[in-house]
Amino acid sequence: MALVMQFSLSHLRSHWRVILAMVLMFALAGFVFFLLLAYRIGIENQFGFPNSQLLIVHEADATAELYGSRISTKIGVQLEEMGVGLAVPAIHAATGTADRAFQFIYGVDLEQYTQVESFRMLSGRSLQPGDAERMVMLGNLMARRLDAQVGDVVSLRGRPFNVVGIFETGKFTDNDAWISIAAAQALLGWGKDISYYLVPDEGILMPGENLGDSLIVTRQGDSMQNVVRQYQPLLNFFSVVVYLVGFVAAFTLTSVLLRLWWANRYDLAILRTLGFSKSVLSIFFLAQSMFILVSGFVLGLGGAQLLSVLYQLNVTGLTVQPVFNPKTILTGLGYLAVIIFAATLLPAWWISRINLAQMLRVE
Repeated sequence: MALVMQFSLSHLRSHWRVILAMVLMFALAGFVFFLLLAYRIGIENQFGFPNSQLLIVHEADATAELYGSRISTKIGVQLEEMGVGLAVPAIHAATGTADRAFQFIYGVDLEQYTQVESFRMLSGRSLQPGDAERMVMLGNLMARRLDAQVGDVVSLRGRPFNVVGIFETGKFTDNDAWISIAAAQALLGWGKDISYYLVPDEGILMPGENLGDSLIVTRQGDSMQNVVRQYQPLLNFFSVVVYLVGFVAAFTLTSVLLRLWWANRYDLAILRTLGFSKSVLSIFFLAQSMFILVSGFVLGLGGAQLLSVLYQLNVTGLTVQPVFNPKTILTGLGYLAVIIFAATLLPAWWISRINLAQMLRVE
């Protein structure tokens, strides 16, 4: 077996141009697969709130956690009368000026926001009760987009704000600028209105429940999942493209392996006369396929990670962060391995059906 593998790999040098083309083709297949999967997982992580124990009371027919909801603070009094123990007001809105992209503003109640928001400070400090209105915490993705550091002054809707901290949540809120709720109301010209109330799921309110004609209760994250579903057809289309690339790569590799077998058929026949079984000769294809698999995997994964560092995907003020975790890597490796297996199967089956006399026949 070792002799056959050595023989197979030695022939790669003789046909290095063809092998290089196949490595690049598989690297391309891996590259697009890794990117698509990494962005898909990134979207699921950023916009998902699995098993959240928080409910949101907001205006009906609005993507409240992103933008579009505006309600009166009188709702807070109503919730208190219903027995809700904690109702934290918040503002989340998209804003910007004519010469700037969208900026997402999150107005928080400085007294209570830490009870309903989980975040990790990367630098600086968090907003605290008593802070001035022109102080802001930036999500790490927004800070990167603005090239801002703690101590810098950033412009939000044309107003200067002092950056006191940079945080990370691992969610879409990493694209936010967090300011006090009073500062958000003044910035947006909302008076005393807010976007929604965050309340714990205590059994008093139920997801899907209507409060009057214009308010609805939803679980945290549900409205963001509706946004993700809007882009699902586009992601599915790209998935079809990725699988078509894989099919073309498998078909091309099959043709290349058959060509290599035909070029070395007499050498393989001699190995058969030395006592090697037909199944062992399949190693000839397997060794070459594994070389292409490993090379394409390394180049495809490396290229996808490099592109994610050099280029940020920004969609209307939201930076989507690709995730290269073990799931991404192992799934991508499995995708390439399936292509390799499919491409190797036909040549291996073909050689197992050809007898020795045919392989040694001089045309």
